[in-house]
Amino acid sequence: MAIIRIWGKDLVCNCCGYTDWDHSIIRITICDLSKGEEESEQSRYLFNCTRCGMEVMFGKIYDWENSRLNIVIIEEETKDIST
Repeated sequence: MAIIRIWGKDLVCNCCGYTDWDHSIIRITICDLSKGEEESEQSRYLFNCTRCGMEVMFGKIYDWENSRLNIVIIEEETKDIST
């Protein structure tokens, strides 16, 4: 579970208002045969709300003027509740 920041603002679920997300990376292969282009790969982040399950996808963008990425992932430590 993690808190996700997009351009410095916490990502809030549009469905339930929660701010805790699971995340994974999706690799996409793009190929346009009609133009004779070769395959290229891109990556996207897939975020899944831990409360309601809604998913959102974002691409990683680097802001060269401000030297920062658009996505920051803040991992939360899982607490051991077994005693």
